[in-house]
Amino acid sequence: MFAAKLIDESAVESSQPVVAKLTTVPSGATEDHEVTAQLESLYADVEYLTRSFPDHSIRSLTDYARSLEAQSLEQKQKAIASGAVEDHGLIPGAVFAQLGTLSQELADSASTVGIVEVDDSGVIKTYNQYEAELAGVEKKAVFGRNFFTDVAPCTNNRLFLGAFKQGVQTNSIDKKFNYTFTYKMKPTPVVIQIYRDTGSKRNFIFVQKR
Repeated sequence: MFAAKLIDESAVESSQPVVAKLTTVPSGATEDHEVTAQLESLYADVEYLTRSFPDHSIRSLTDYARSLEAQSLEQKQKAIASGAVEDHGLIPGAVFAQLGTLSQELADSASTVGIVEVDDSGVIKTYNQYEAELAGVEKKAVFGRNFFTDVAPCTNNRLFLGAFKQGVQTNSIDKKFNYTFTYKMKPTPVVIQIYRDTGSKRNFIFVQKR
């Protein structure tokens, strides 16, 4: 396992070309793969900036990067507010742009698609009003229950649950398919989209009646 590198910001204000001073992260920290990946990304970004802007200090480059990030966030928020974010399959643009921080309130505001969020074991975390009305259940009755075995056991099969499990294992799924719900309701044809937000590792099942 390699030793991850951090920038020591004690040598940052020089206006001369910067040679970054490196320190080694304690070996225990490298056991956390997410932290290691973040450190690799940070080091690569700083290395690129110092190479591209040799007359700037590390601190000024860091401030510049932060300002770009703030501008990007502001542009994203404006796009969401104006409705300019494109839909992603069944997922409304405004919802897709905020999956990492999606709230129950925002999920309920989606009037054209059912939204069910489940953890990696299938336990329901978010369940919007559209889906509650489609399934004929009370939202408060499904939170904390397993979607695949308790709430919609007709999905406990290779096509549906199998795809979900594979997505959890690989940290990536964006699968859309036709399906028919039958549990405690007349056969209801729907379109399903299972999506995992890789950044937040949140799992969503989107449902739209055909």
